[in-house]
Amino acid sequence: MIAMFFLYLFCSIAIFSYLCHLERIVDLIGNKREYIMKSRKLLLSLAVFFLVGAFAPMKASPVVATDGENDEPEAKGWVSIGPDNVAGRVRAIVFDKFNDGVMYAGSVGGGLFVSVNGGNNWREIDFSNGQCFAVSSIAQGEDGTIYVGTGEGFYQELFIGQNNRKSGLPGNGVYKVTTGNAQWAANLTSDEEKYAYVANNFASELIPGTQPATRYDLTNDFSFVNDLAWANGKLYIATKYGGLKIWDGNNLTAASIDGATAVNVTDIKVNRDGKIAIAYNQGTSFAVARLSNEQGTEFSPITFSTQGNEEAFGRIELAFGIKNNNVLYALVATANNGSLKGVYKVDLTSDNVRFGNKMTSNTMNLGYNMDEAMSIAINDMEQEYIYIAGNTLQRLFDANGADVFYSETQTSPYATLTSGSYVAPNIHSILFKENPQTAEDSTRIYLSTDAGIFVYALDATQSRSWRPANKGLVSAQYYNVAVGADGSVMGAAQSNAINYIAAPSVEKQKSADIVWSPNSKGFEDFSEDMSVWEEKNDFANFAYNIEAKTGANAVSSAVHRTKPNIRKPFVLLRPYNSLTRTYSNDNDYEEVNSQTWQFGQGHNGGKSGLMLKEMSGYGSGARFISPMTLWETFNAPDASRDSVDFTFAVTSSNDAMGATRIFRGEEVIRFVAGTELKDGDKILVESNSLEYPFFYTLTADRFGATGGVLDFAPIEDTTIKVPNPIQSRLFIGTSKGVYVCKEIMNFKKVNTERSSSVPLSSELIWVSLYDLATRDANYAYLNPVRAVAASSDGDALLIAVEHTSSNTSDLIRISGINNILSNNEVYSNTSTNHKSFTCDTLATFNRFISSIAYEPGSSDVAYITFSGFDNTANVKKISNVSGDVANIQTADLLVGEEDSPAYTILLDAFSTKAYVGTDRGLYETSNRNASTPSWSKVAGIPNVPIYDLYQQTANLPTLTYTTYLSNNATENVFEGTKYSGAIYAASYGKGLFMNRDNLQTPQDPVNVGLDEVKVNGEASINLYPNPAANSTALNYNLEVASKVVMNIYDMNGRLISTLDKGTQSAGSHSQIIDLHSMDKGVYMIQMLTKGSVKTVKLVVQ
Repeated sequence: MIAMFFLYLFCSIAIFSYLCHLERIVDLIGNKREYIMKSRKLLLSLAVFFLVGAFAPMKASPVVATDGENDEPEAKGWVSIGPDNVAGRVRAIVFDKFNDGVMYAGSVGGGLFVSVNGGNNWREIDFSNGQCFAVSSIAQGEDGTIYVGTGEGFYQELFIGQNNRKSGLPGNGVYKVTTGNAQWAANLTSDEEKYAYVANNFASELIPGTQPATRYDLTNDFSFVNDLAWANGKLYIATKYGGLKIWDGNNLTAASIDGATAVNVTDIKVNRDGKIAIAYNQGTSFAVARLSNEQGTEFSPITFSTQGNEEAFGRIELAFGIKNNNVLYALVATANNGSLKGVYKVDLTSDNVRFGNKMTSNTMNLGYNMDEAMSIAINDMEQEYIYIAGNTLQRLFDANGADVFYSETQTSPYATLTSGSYVAPNIHSILFKENPQTAEDSTRIYLSTDAGIFVYALDATQSRSWRPANKGLVSAQYYNVAVGADGSVMGAAQSNAINYIAAPSVEKQKSADIVWSPNSKGFEDFSEDMSVWEEKNDFANFAYNIEAKTGANAVSSAVHRTKPNIRKPFVLLRPYNSLTRTYSNDNDYEEVNSQTWQFGQGHNGGKSGLMLKEMSGYGSGARFISPMTLWETFNAPDASRDSVDFTFAVTSSNDAMGATRIFRGEEVIRFVAGTELKDGDKILVESNSLEYPFFYTLTADRFGATGGVLDFAPIEDTTIKVPNPIQSRLFIGTSKGVYVCKEIMNFKKVNTERSSSVPLSSELIWVSLYDLATRDANYAYLNPVRAVAASSDGDALLIAVEHTSSNTSDLIRISGINNILSNNEVYSNTSTNHKSFTCDTLATFNRFISSIAYEPGSSDVAYITFSGFDNTANVKKISNVSGDVANIQTADLLVGEEDSPAYTILLDAFSTKAYVGTDRGLYETSNRNASTPSWSKVAGIPNVPIYDLYQQTANLPTLTYTTYLSNNATENVFEGTKYSGAIYAASYGKGLFMNRDNLQTPQDPVNVGLDEVKVNGEASINLYPNPAANSTALNYNLEVASKVVMNIYDMNGRLISTLDKGTQSAGSHSQIIDLHSMDKGVYMIQMLTKGSVKTVKLVVQ
């Protein structure tokens, strides 16, 4: 540290000596007027500091100190931040036949994992050398070899390559993973020894002939491997398009299934005697077949005695008995809606091999998406137990000798997350040991689900309950990510609601809380309102739909209040209109309550909410992933400012604490009746955005003046309207159109179903910007509005509207937003206010637009990305966006591999870098402004889809001020932005990633109040605002009295201006810097004091 200090000092002196030889001097520092803040007085410059306040970060050293980490952590590039306790969809789990306690799990987006301790924790096995993570099936050979099938084929291919629907990823064939020897764990004692063995000795190779010729050939025989099984010395491979393949160690052959070879085989089961049964889709119905020749290549159908000639079956899953090894069971779904058809069984040794009567009642329900998720397993060691699963796990047994078995519900997708009975819906496999060695093993059950693995076992209290077993199984599938002002992260995850990581670290992965779930603690308190919501066509909180467990989107505010109470706001979204906003309950986001959470739709009869019911429908009319964006500024253009009420608290005594404070130059004045207000006086005002403060100047232009004294002279408490520079707008696309909430951070306002008795001032205002008059009837469940992006001034919005029938999308510009919103138009059933805006179609593309991003600080340049598989450019740069449609220009950019979808783009706010999330990882360019940018793959992020990117562009200082009510004083603290400049990536299968290599210098804390400002340490300086256009304030603190000299240099080292302030007293000071004659660009301001040299960068806009 000492060596680094002297190196820095030497370099500073050298640079300063060089700069002092530069000749050009321009006097830019105002009229050299000096502002001094003495003890117990307020800087006049703080008025400028707050009033002009904008997101104005300064570019500085690559890394800054962070709480809980090293003072100077090394740059680490992109790192995984987990979470390490949340898993995505797992379709396959198996026990290692030769090593007790060893298990393998296959995540459809996260790869292959191994546990050496029965699922207590997991480690990844890189079986494909980073080329494929879509593990769909696992089998183990007789020599201990692990076989891994890739490609998830149980979802509509319409959604593959799209980032706004649940989808499966194509695979890369079948892999063979060797372990060194079958009983490799026998002589290893500790978990770490076993994991080390896996890391050092497991090897893998792709089975020849199974790799698709091209990555995005979705109809290749091996693009989607549904299941694997090892039997009779051969590997059987169930594929979606190639039928049943057989690999004998050297060659691949195709099995004949009822005379056909190209059917969709979805399940393979083998009993201990080598008998094989398969389930397959024969075109019009699913069916079951069994191996029927000694060569193992031909399969004959097994019919159902209860199936009519024209009756179609849906998906079928199979299981053999353990004790009764020749009994085959079939779990059958309906063909029309994926619900339960029934359970059937057949004895393969009987004379008439045909499935018998249905064993389940007609009222049993496993959900309505069994085409995606279903499983069956048998435990008949003592009694015949049949376990079947879809959204729930049921146990069937013969209670009275009847054909229909009695059923017991084992899990609940509706219970609270910590209840001990909750298991995530969409159960894909059921696993228990066939030869348990202990009493604990005999009752332990594993389930693989859309949210990872759950196990039924003894808990810490020695009671049996269900709990997740996902530690280290990093495989969550994220659609969007947002970051709080303190660096906390919210990720919207498939089947895992919203995940909250309180303090992500570059050093290690951390755990997450699951929040805004219908299974969150406290949400059950609102269940009695469900009927009311449904009657009012409000399904925003519809907890019983399977997709309500998914997180759809998240945005965050830059405001972070810690005193007098904690307020850190997020806006969160689940599918089907489940929009909420919350600022936490003392930093707790896990429990939903009516005080710190607002959601639902407003209704008459006292029901308040967040959305308007007219904004969206439900079911086929609602969208799965809605686009939304938060436009937030602390220096809004005049045209976009609304107003807030400010009350002058007038007292008769100068000793009264509750009086309004007037800031006049160096003075702070209590407003006593009769006090003259002067032109230029300032008042501290709390905005509607969680009371974040700003200064307002009282002017003669507004109030009139005589001889500099304002004509405004209240003698009693008086309320005035004050223009509010702090604005937070939420833009959201729904199935009905695009809407904006102009005060989304005003938690004092809620939405009711308006009537004449409800004043407009108490309503949360939603405005319709764009109306979708018609939708594609064939694909109404697809969200027509795919992406939204707001310009930096908030006056324009770019949206992407899909046309699924023609496979095209429109790029549409909505402009004139600021002027219209200032009129407080309200959306209602009969309103047509969307027509008030200027709406232009800028271009139509033969591909779906997946994201839109404006160039930071510009309304004239934007970028769009395209999803889907096509060999055309997957990114376009759009120029002249704000001009005439005829002058719009586009430039093609091809990022990543040919035909690859591009899902999201981020334009670095502090450099010329750009990042594009593709189907195969993240790409970057160092100069997006080049005529042909060069793109390279980012290290540290695997070859998985990157659906969203986020950068912390705010850089607010820590603000402390005092408010007064009667004789009570309250300290208010708004924390400064942490990790400004950090970038985050949301992957669909490998969790979340973060890069903190180029953080911005935090702003110095600012204290506003009558108490003495305490300054510790040597002289410190900061600029605010920065970037700036007209003027900025250089604020600095001196520990001791010192001579002060200020210099301004351009980036070429030329001295632009200098000012000798003379000797100044210890304390806080400020200097206003006039920028009108300075060109746009980056400058360096240097301050020399007694024994120190301080520099800060200034960006002039």
